[in-house]
Amino acid sequence: MGRWALAATAIGLICAACAAPVPPDPTVSGPSNIVTPGPSPTAAAVIASPAPRPESPALSGSPPPPCVADQLLLEVGRMGAAAGTFYARLSLVRRAGPVCSFQASPAVEIVDGRGTVIVQDPAPGIDRVVVDGSLGSELGWSSWCAAPPIRPLQLRLTSRPEFVVLSTALPDGFGASCMEVPTRAFLNRPFAPG
Repeated sequence: MGRWALAATAIGLICAACAAPVPPDPTVSGPSNIVTPGPSPTAAAVIASPAPRPESPALSGSPPPPCVADQLLLEVGRMGAAAGTFYARLSLVRRAGPVCSFQASPAVEIVDGRGTVIVQDPAPGIDRVVVDGSLGSELGWSSWCAAPPIRPLQLRLTSRPEFVVLSTALPDGFGASCMEVPTRAFLNRPFAPG
């Protein structure tokens, strides 16, 4: 086959590929465990998950009522560091009461042993997650260049708009190294099942 015939064949294949129908956007076949009450600036925080059990209020299209602090348990799990940021696995467990909802990305505060907030991150979105068991996330803390904070450290999460505050002790080994940039605490991902 000559050079021109090969070029014509390649152009024909490219044109055929351009004319091929575009596949439809993927859809989620079941309802999500994340309930968004309206337009949200954090659409990326909506996480598709398996359909809830039929008795779940999430099926009605409206979120279940907000959780109260006594219904939930906040726990800190495994820890590790990467690129100057220290991470700790977080678990949020519904331990009592009916299915409820919690802010998927609540406000984060780390409080020192004197009760002073040493680093905080406001809640970045309004998306809510249905708490029907256990949820997971990851706390990150980067660049602490001041003197070591007075221990014990506490983690406080605040779910808005109802201002449900959860707190738990952070392990003694949890800290951040100095990166010569402002300190920052954050959730590495919204709370989600798993």
